[in-house]
This record gives sequence, structure tokens and C-alpha cells, in this order.
Amino acid sequence: MKKAFTVTEFLVSSTIAIIVLGFFVQQITFASKVHIDNNLMQSTHNEAQAIINLIGIDLRMIGNGLPFEVDNFNIGDSLLDENNASSVPDITYPIFTASDDQTIQYRLNETGTVYMTTATFSIGASNFYVTLHDVDGLFPGDPIYITNKSLAKQEGFWGEIKDDNTGVDVANKRVLIDVVNNGYWLSEVSGFAGFGIGSILEPVSDITLTNTVSGGVNTITRQINDSTPLELARNASFTARYYSYTQVGNAITLVEIPTITDDDLLDQSLNFIEITVNVTSEKNLAALGNVGTPYIASITQLFAIKNLRSKN
Repeated sequence: MKKAFTVTEFLVSSTIAIIVLGFFVQQITFASKVHIDNNLMQSTHNEAQAIINLIGIDLRMIGNGLPFEVDNFNIGDSLLDENNASSVPDITYPIFTASDDQTIQYRLNETGTVYMTTATFSIGASNFYVTLHDVDGLFPGDPIYITNKSLAKQEGFWGEIKDDNTGVDVANKRVLIDVVNNGYWLSEVSGFAGFGIGSILEPVSDITLTNTVSGGVNTITRQINDSTPLELARNASFTARYYSYTQVGNAITLVEIPTITDDDLLDQSLNFIEITVNVTSEKNLAALGNVGTPYIASITQLFAIKNLRSKN
């Protein structure tokens, strides 16, 4: 006759089974939390990388669209100032000296689109039309640059499209340049007779990239000209550092520029911008790192500034 389990033996075996089961449940729960944390950390890193990539697209294009190909349109050149255009920040500057560690202000042709003039025009004290091969992508209030380098001439012009419904005439493929309210800048040489057919117009926006706090949340915003700033990223911030460099043989040493000055642009000593992006996860860590706190991903990247050219 087989002997049955005693109550004591049953209790002991049950206790051991519960302990073993609890251990496995604990390990499974911990592994699940680790998996969730890893996904959280990876997604936060991916977001930080995406943000720095977006910023990098702009930084690599700083100055794109400014008519530096015109011999007498260089950073710091003296341009003819007419009709209140002195209120416009230095229009030969691809990046503004107001830029600091929390804000970058710069100019660029965002789309890379260029427009060809199909009629001659002259510049004076009155508003004037510029007729183009197309006006798709041009909007009232857009700052524009025009150059006649394509005609083997050396003039550069800055102005703004009139900021109302008369600014862009789609039917006649022309834009109205508002020199009465906004003035203009002209870089010219002796014998200037106006811009001929085949001159090139480019819309070049003033961009402000900055850190703000929206609803108690750190936010990176991007503003085009005087439009309402748009959120580039939430739960994120960036820090900018500016550098020149020295070179001895093949060795290059970066030299930080604490504050951008006119001289840094005139002598082309601003060569790099270093961006650090920090992104904070929306959820807290459950098993890794500082448990119970958000995860912060930080990525740093150095960008070369290429479109700088001075009269020196």
C-alpha cells in the first residue's frame, strides 16, 4: 500500500512551488520592463537623431540663395540703401550676429527653387513688377534676391514681395516688389542699366530656430520671416556652439567663438556650428537607469558652414 503525502509535506512542496513560480513571474516582469525601457530609450534616441538631422539640413544650406556669385556682393560690402531698407538686418549676412547658444538666426532659400525673369525691369522709388517664367512657390511678404550674373553682369538686389493680394499676380506670372514700405538694397557697378531678361530671382527666408517653453514643455520652434513660429519638436531643446579653427600641418584644432561678431563673418572665421539636441521621453523608466524618471537622449553633431564669403 502506497503511503500518501502528509499535510506537512504538501505544505512544504506547495510553498516551494509558489516561491519558484514567483521567481519566474518576477523575472518575466523585469524582462518585460527592460524590454519596454529599451524601446523607450531607442525611440527617444531616434527622435533626437531625427531632430538634429532636420536642423542639419538648414545649417548646411545657410546662405543658399544669397547672390555671392556676384563679385561685388560679399559679406560686409557697402550696398546702396534706399527707402527705409536700413531697417532690414544686414542683408549680405547669411547668419545674424544675434545668434547665440539658444537661438540661431540665418538666411537661406529653403526649397532651392530659382526663377528666371522674362522681361526687363528697372529699380526706383516706386513699387515695380518683376515678370517671371513661373510664380508657383512665391508668396506675399517673401524676401527675394535678384542677380544678373547669368547675363555676365555684377548686380545684386534685395527686396520684398508686397504683403497683400497684389503681391503675387498668378495670371501674369509676376510679383510686385514693395519698395515704398520696405525699401530695397542694391549692389551695383558703374553703368548699371537695370536687370535684363534672364536675371535670376530667389526667395530667401529669414529663419529663427530657438528654444521655448510651451505649456510647461521644452519646445524647439522654427520661424520663417515674420510668420507664427512652428513647433519643430516637443520635449526637446538644443544648444549651439560656434567655432573657427586653426591648422598646423594635418592637425586641425577647433577654437570656440563665444559670441558671433561682424568680424567673424567678414574674415570668414566662423566655420562650424556644433549642435547638441536633448530629448526627454514622455514616460518614465521602469527598470533601467534612474527608475521612475524620464529618459534623456543627447546627441551632438558638428556642421560645417560653407556659404560664407567676404569682401576680404
